[in-house]
Amino acid sequence: MKIFISYRRDDSAYVTDNVYSYMRGVFGEGNVFLDVGSVPFGVDFREHLNEQIAAHDVVLVMIGPQWAQIMQERATRADDFVRIEIESALTQGKLVIPVRVMGAALPDFSTLPAGIQDLQWRNAAEIRRQPDFDRDCARLAESIKKWIANNLELRNTLKALPTLTLTTTSSLLEASPLPTEPHIGTQWIDTYGVPMVYVPAGQFQMGSMRDEGYDNERPMHVQLIAKAFYLDITPVTNASYAQFIEAGGYQIRQYWTAAGWSWLHSMKLKGPDNYSGFTDPQQPRVGVSWYEAWAYCQWRGGCLPTEAEWEWAARGPENRLYPWGDNFDSRYVIIRENSGDRTAKVRDGIRQDGASWIGALDMSGNVWEWCSSLKFAYPYQAEKVRENNSNSSGRRVIRGGSWFSLQDYVHAAARLSARPESRRDLIGFRMVFHPSVHGS
Repeated sequence: MKIFISYRRDDSAYVTDNVYSYMRGVFGEGNVFLDVGSVPFGVDFREHLNEQIAAHDVVLVMIGPQWAQIMQERATRADDFVRIEIESALTQGKLVIPVRVMGAALPDFSTLPAGIQDLQWRNAAEIRRQPDFDRDCARLAESIKKWIANNLELRNTLKALPTLTLTTTSSLLEASPLPTEPHIGTQWIDTYGVPMVYVPAGQFQMGSMRDEGYDNERPMHVQLIAKAFYLDITPVTNASYAQFIEAGGYQIRQYWTAAGWSWLHSMKLKGPDNYSGFTDPQQPRVGVSWYEAWAYCQWRGGCLPTEAEWEWAARGPENRLYPWGDNFDSRYVIIRENSGDRTAKVRDGIRQDGASWIGALDMSGNVWEWCSSLKFAYPYQAEKVRENNSNSSGRRVIRGGSWFSLQDYVHAAARLSARPESRRDLIGFRMVFHPSVHGS
């Protein structure tokens, strides 16, 4: 039994990735398919898409706020893959389920291409943000399972499916404590639909030994991470940052430091810098200053990691030289030699095998990442001077290396700095969430 997820990147890519991850956990990694990708040269793409649909039993059609408008705009285009996918699924008699996401309603199908109008007669599912995301996904998965149970040809596949539970990604923003201590690498999805991973408290050797790295990484010293936290699994994406903009993040004072708010208004900014080739919804959000990264994190209920937290999440108690181990492997990292002069989409390809010890991705390469810490010499101590968020001029630490870096700058201890107002296509960020701060 296989599930095909049809979606439009410009409409619902971010939430679709979360649904895809959830369904893989329920139906098995090899049984859920997302994104046709490229069609081989010289192959009739209509036949190719028909074959892809024919190989699947269930088709989920993700419908976000812009879905109908995009469908209308592309109604006369012969190469509209999404329309072809839906037409093919309906023609082949597949179980086709419209899935409303991001608050979208079903459109007026009479204004859309005739080949997909039968979709209006299919009972639609809805998937909302947390705290409803898990329950809505579970309801959809159970509906598919019931359909399988009533289909004689597919019934035996139920025996191989894992047991579905409703607590795998429950919201941690509810005003109640966690029932048990999570295991290392436990994943969940926060209120804004962002996957995060649990990082326990612990101790490690921070920095580099004498014969490794650069002078600003020395001396190597023992560092204690006293409190556990949750960390974004990937750098913040364009799709996620767009939610912050749409929610009025650039107009709400409470998210910004005093210096950041003053800078924002002096520059008359309403959004980040954009760069050609860096705007895919699943590419890391670049072109944001430290001030903007901080404000985004405040909006989501978290903050930027200290550089000690960042390095602990990257290398762990084994003090790995790189997030995946002690030997460099170019397959796991996006740097100058293989980047094509731009960032790569998160969760893309074999890089997922280069995750850190707690399961965080792209801790090396792709983008440098803002940390909360001011740039001072080692040893690191989390005193107020170093973690002073009201400092308006001090340089802030960036970690991890980027798509433009050489191999020398992507080991886990590497550290540079930038002025807080800097906006570059090399720098992104990820967020941490401290449950104890929020009463969890």
